[in-house]
Amino acid sequence: MKICVLCLGYIGLPTACLFAKANHEVIAVDINQATIEKLNHNELPFDGKGLTNLFENAYLNMRFKTEPEGISRLMRNKNVEDRRKMLDTQRWKEAGFNVNVLGVGH
Repeated sequence: MKICVLCLGYIGLPTACLFAKANHEVIAVDINQATIEKLNHNELPFDGKGLTNLFENAYLNMRFKTEPEGISRLMRNKNVEDRRKMLDTQRWKEAGFNVNVLGVGH
């Protein structure tokens, strides 16, 4: 299954790693360029208990990006209605993703 995880903080990155470790193709997205550069160089942007081992076992099934098909523009937008468009599951399904919204944070 192809999975996209948005926002690679303390919840998003371990979640993305768990999906990737289970042999899913994961596109992990964050608007922070420094975070993406570290991850693309096989470096973690922060420490977390067990995260290093999990990341090492998941890395080959993951791709790190700052923008999947224009979505990051919506993530940066403070307009609530525009941010809702980011969660338009039909748009993601048309791109080949199986969509399940696990949670929305700030």
